[in-house]
Amino acid sequence: MKSISDVKGIVNQLIEEHSDREITSETKYNTSGIYMIYIDHLTSDKIVPIYIGQSKDVQKRYKDHLSEILALNRFSYNEYYNYFFYKSNSFYEGHFKSSKIFKFMIENNCTLSDFRMILLEEVEVGELEKKEQEYIKRLNASFFGFNQLNSLLAAFKLRREGGQLSELEDFLRLVQVDIKGIYSYYDYGFTRFNFEHSFPKNFTFLLELNDKLSDTKLFKEVKSAVDQLIRRYQLHHEMTEIRKLEEKWSILHKYYLEANDEYHQAFTILGERLRAKFKELRFYSDNAFKNFLSSIVKEEKEKHRKEFLKYLVSKQCDLNFYKLFSHQIAVVNEKLDEKNNREKTRDEAYKLLQEKRVEYKHERYKMIFPSTKYSPFSLGDRAWHFPLKIEEGMNACYIQLFISNNGRTRGEYRKDPFIVRFDYCYLDGQGRRFEKQYYIENETTKNSASGIEYIEKDFYRSFVFNPERFSITGVIENEIENSFISVLAEFRHGINDYTIKDKDLVRLEEVLDELQQLVDDETVFYLSNTESNGCLEKSLVNEGFQNHPFAEKLLKIGNRRKSSKSKPNKEPKKSKKAEKVTVKVNPKIKRAEAFREKVLARSNYTIDIINYVSSKEKVTAECKDCGHTWKIRGDHLMARLSCPECRKK
Repeated sequence: MKSISDVKGIVNQLIEEHSDREITSETKYNTSGIYMIYIDHLTSDKIVPIYIGQSKDVQKRYKDHLSEILALNRFSYNEYYNYFFYKSNSFYEGHFKSSKIFKFMIENNCTLSDFRMILLEEVEVGELEKKEQEYIKRLNASFFGFNQLNSLLAAFKLRREGGQLSELEDFLRLVQVDIKGIYSYYDYGFTRFNFEHSFPKNFTFLLELNDKLSDTKLFKEVKSAVDQLIRRYQLHHEMTEIRKLEEKWSILHKYYLEANDEYHQAFTILGERLRAKFKELRFYSDNAFKNFLSSIVKEEKEKHRKEFLKYLVSKQCDLNFYKLFSHQIAVVNEKLDEKNNREKTRDEAYKLLQEKRVEYKHERYKMIFPSTKYSPFSLGDRAWHFPLKIEEGMNACYIQLFISNNGRTRGEYRKDPFIVRFDYCYLDGQGRRFEKQYYIENETTKNSASGIEYIEKDFYRSFVFNPERFSITGVIENEIENSFISVLAEFRHGINDYTIKDKDLVRLEEVLDELQQLVDDETVFYLSNTESNGCLEKSLVNEGFQNHPFAEKLLKIGNRRKSSKSKPNKEPKKSKKAEKVTVKVNPKIKRAEAFREKVLARSNYTIDIINYVSSKEKVTAECKDCGHTWKIRGDHLMARLSCPECRKK
């Protein structure tokens, strides 16, 4: 039996060993492999905050996982509460991994920066499932962490695909392993929730796949072990109560069906006799036939009765049909009353059954719902991840624009992009640096600062066959508003409403005017934009400054091909009247110095490196601010130019 401290030790070792393979929004691990999500807060004595997963494209999976947390971070406590408890089933049923992570992060005062993911191992697609199970077992992720029990996942697969007898027996062995784990780790991680909410407790579906399984020794052992487990943790009281209510409903439903059959039989007899009388009188109106029957059993009896009597007048018929069929009408009404009474009794029993099911289910949902109230954006933001990348030069201007969304409107609600942040660094002809960062005042940032209410867009929609989870929309003054900082944009640049709320907002025109005064016709520009150039153009139109001279310049820069970009004017070398000396320089030293200069420049001289060999080899990085040193691959350092210790502060 592994202790939680043992697993924490293994996790810390894996984090250290694979620190050079940390996945971020800037890395490009588009490969198949096994990954580990971890929350950089390994202080709990009950939970190891990890999730082991596999993917054919690990980079894309990182985006999916983080985007779900970014979405949950936007909801108010009450809104998120509705998604769990407003209806009988949680809106996130089947998607509880992110709910578990979010609960842990909220209750442990974590931030979005604590959400981390590393690539543990690159694996061929055919070996993914096997290798994933190895890591899950090694780290007890189903019992200490956020993973689900293996038996549940295997049960899903069997229900979907079926299986041979040997596969069913393999499933039963998985159940045995989970039973042992539940006994050992019931009070750890989310084991209790996994057991009570989703652990397979009924194996009828296995017998439907192969009824011979019931005769095997393994099946009998597992069934007995599950029964003991249920009694051990006192689930048998709940299951007995539910079973009794189900049996009661089943009996009442049977009585209702009998009464319903008797009613339809009596109604059919009346219809046959009425049809015979119509034939005798040569009445051929189907409407008259239906009106007579409806005047007996429908709610609007009087209306149908009048229509039928009107028909008799038109036929000059004085026959009293109601008196003629009075006995059969009485039988039909008696059977109808009996059917309605039994239906009411059955429905009351079903309502009681459903209420009891929901009561127990909601009690379990509380295990994965935050135990403390919180405000929207309680996990903060990730805005510090994206520094302006600057190379040395003269009369060069580096611009980085952060845009609120991609501007692609789908559906009836507009989605207007705006520039949220405008960073620039201008190096003048003397090498002096003018560096500024502005948060731009516009519709989106003002709404973000004052507070946008975020909701799951499919939760409130009727008749959605397959609702999309973690797909949010904004609400301002009870009106849908999609022109906010989207989750996808936040994933790219880290800015959200939390970032904006305490910032001084500046009009875009002021920034453009300021830059227009700094630069000249010889200035070389470098533009980095979080969205497409077309989206930038939309943003400038939305701001109303598309005709500003510097805005036009921005668009020209964006349209220019990368290959045509000029490099900044380097400071001219001073001429020296001296003899030419040929020095043979080791090319590795040249590359090392060039790489070091690039790291220094792009980190604003906060990170230095030594022992550089190549971008695929580990270097020793040193933080100039706190003195911390760590080893990391060169290319991964360039993708995440920040000190891991400073990030924790």
